[in-house]
Amino acid sequence: NTAFESVGRLFQEFDSKRMSRLAGDKLVDSENSLAIRSKWVSSMVDIVWKKRSALMARSLVLPVETFRSTVFPLVFAVKAVASGSVEVIRQLSKANTSGANAAVVVDSNAEKLVGVSDLVTHLAPFLASSLDPALIFEVGINMLYLADVAGGKPEWASQSIIAILTLWDRQEFSSARESIVRAVVTNLHLLDLHMQVSLFRRLLLMVRNLRAESDRMHALACICRTALCVHLFARESARRGQKPLPGTDIISLFEDARIKDDLNSVTSKSLFREELVAMLVESCFQLSLPLPEQKFSGMESRVIGALAYGTGYGALNWTEPALEVVEVCRPCVKWDCDGRTYAIDCYLKLLVRLCHIYDTRGGVKRLKDGASQDQMLNETRLQNLQRELVKDLQEVNTPRILGRLIWTIAEHIDLEGLDPLLADDPDDPLNIIIANMHKVLFNLDAAATTSNRLQDVQAVLLCAQRMGSRHARAGQLITKELEEYRNHAAADTVSKHQTRLILQRIKYVSNLPERK
Repeated sequence: NTAFESVGRLFQEFDSKRMSRLAGDKLVDSENSLAIRSKWVSSMVDIVWKKRSALMARSLVLPVETFRSTVFPLVFAVKAVASGSVEVIRQLSKANTSGANAAVVVDSNAEKLVGVSDLVTHLAPFLASSLDPALIFEVGINMLYLADVAGGKPEWASQSIIAILTLWDRQEFSSARESIVRAVVTNLHLLDLHMQVSLFRRLLLMVRNLRAESDRMHALACICRTALCVHLFARESARRGQKPLPGTDIISLFEDARIKDDLNSVTSKSLFREELVAMLVESCFQLSLPLPEQKFSGMESRVIGALAYGTGYGALNWTEPALEVVEVCRPCVKWDCDGRTYAIDCYLKLLVRLCHIYDTRGGVKRLKDGASQDQMLNETRLQNLQRELVKDLQEVNTPRILGRLIWTIAEHIDLEGLDPLLADDPDDPLNIIIANMHKVLFNLDAAATTSNRLQDVQAVLLCAQRMGSRHARAGQLITKELEEYRNHAAADTVSKHQTRLILQRIKYVSNLPERK
């Protein structure tokens, strides 16, 4: 048992890059110090790999309390050989690769996979039969470590994750709930699609109950990224004529009553809903980034299922899940978050990006313009969302958000597509936008702590100039508002001067409409 513990500690320190200081470290530079330890590690990996069957048999006769110390040394050594990382360790040790080391190199891939499979068979019974939560967790984590090897099976990961999740309700393991969630979310990519989908909602409720913000944010980042990739994968499968898998839409993340209530209520004591919206948006932007170059052959890590698709060419369609995100998260613009605006700002940033990509200001494109059916459908959905957000303007509860939301809508809404017969209707989108512009311009009660009046007024004046310049009826209504504002006590000297210039521009454009 002492030997297992010592070797396990050596491997653990090398793996975590936090090595204990030794007496001789002061006599050699850090590079040679690393080389010495690498030689020890590679030698022990070779020994454990060659003697693995005997060591596994030996571990079974140890008491259950001490069996735990045998798990990591066996797993580390077997994975190091199976993944090829032992070769890197040898290079760090500056050892000669001929002679004694050559024996390890001749192991075939089949033999390596058999070694991994034998170790999984050795460990798996402890997931179900052990009464010790710490042992279940140790075995589960290490089986996930093995499932990541090229040629590993999704069943190894699902077995481990199911066992780890059973610990959530164990009273004696309640202090380690963060570790449970971290273990599951960081290994979601190893599961098959059905298992991923079945876990999303359960994991969200677990994350909601974590105490530390950093733990929640990390877990949500993993869940949201995987959920978006699953959505992409399911949509592409449906296009190819395969039966769609239920629960792959983004809206399914909000099916639980508690999370749905959080999303739809104006006030909430929980920060979780803000973190969820922010992470969904950030994950959309992650998908939109150029794909990184592959720097390895695939032996180091195994990524299966939807996540592999999300990091491949399918991520080029990132706007589809992003569109569903902005539709589902629309209630966030009405939140009262005690002055916090980060989540809503993230939401508006994604909405503006989509409006730019689909060029919603020009209306829905047609087939004869070269638009595809999917593009026309997405543009229609986005325009409908804009109309709904216009109605939401009257229910915005965070003063600083009102000006930003007006800018987001006014800059990208299709003014030419509005029904001219509704010009006198208070529910006409243009009338609602201008009524809310009036609210911002004439809001003299705004405290500095709840709003940034100067910034809001500047945003609204800029909106007024651009809207009035591109639409005749908007120009008439805005001219009336600005004339009133210019002669009101709410306008300072700079705003009055700026308003006069905007009125001149709107007048110029209205006289020469063909030049606008």
